[in-house]
Amino acid sequence: MQADDPDEFWSLSNLKSGANLDFLSVVLGADVRSAYQSRAKICEARPVSSQLVSGNISLDPLAPVGRVGVDFWTISSLTHKMDAVHKNMFFQERDFTVRYGYDWQVAAGWRLSSDVMSTWVMLPGYTDGLDHTTHEWRCGQRLENPWITPFYLVRRSVHPRDWLYVRIGVQHKFQLTDSLSFTPCVFGEGGNENHYQQRYGAKDPAWSKYHSGLQALNMVFTLSWKVSSWASLYASVQQFGIVDADARDRTKASKSHNARRDLTIGTIGVTCTF
Repeated sequence: MQADDPDEFWSLSNLKSGANLDFLSVVLGADVRSAYQSRAKICEARPVSSQLVSGNISLDPLAPVGRVGVDFWTISSLTHKMDAVHKNMFFQERDFTVRYGYDWQVAAGWRLSSDVMSTWVMLPGYTDGLDHTTHEWRCGQRLENPWITPFYLVRRSVHPRDWLYVRIGVQHKFQLTDSLSFTPCVFGEGGNENHYQQRYGAKDPAWSKYHSGLQALNMVFTLSWKVSSWASLYASVQQFGIVDADARDRTKASKSHNARRDLTIGTIGVTCTF
């Protein structure tokens, strides 16, 4: 091992194998975004930063029954624009997730990856009575193959509010060089009436109702550079747009600086896998 070879110097593969820990993996991630978009809404139209810690344990050494994992994700504002909403700029949202996943090798080059998750969304950095924990159940699948990868994610909040959110999309990773890849992605976001009200407020006039369906469309283009066997840098550009007429009207009527019906979002980040 040569100290001037960062790939070998920082690699934990030999240590994991020596300690019989090949079934364990850890992912660390951090990014800076020009805005924060979540569930068909621009939650913050100013720069933010998020961090992720994810641990996975493969159960295959015991039996071919999949994997279990835990995730921690948090986000912070990088400006004071949201001071009227946040008690503090940093770590105002903290998400804790436990999950189970299974990968089914359908055929050569074709794999169906499935995950079921239970997530607790904590909002300690918010004012206006939002200091509570939201509990969600989530289910996601993707069919990885050499051509185009379809995927979906369903989120169902069960406490304290009841709403349903669905994301459906497709993507494909183009390997430009051994270390450089480009991934375009298109996905739609939708939900039920409760989700509409939670994201955009009560419909005007008050006696009218939203209808369940497609709320927003997104296009994301990501360029990733694999710096070493364990670290990757990436940059992405996302185009967000609300497509539902009622949701656009309610967003236009809002006086909040986050009331954006359309927005281009840039992100730079790093991902480390051990």
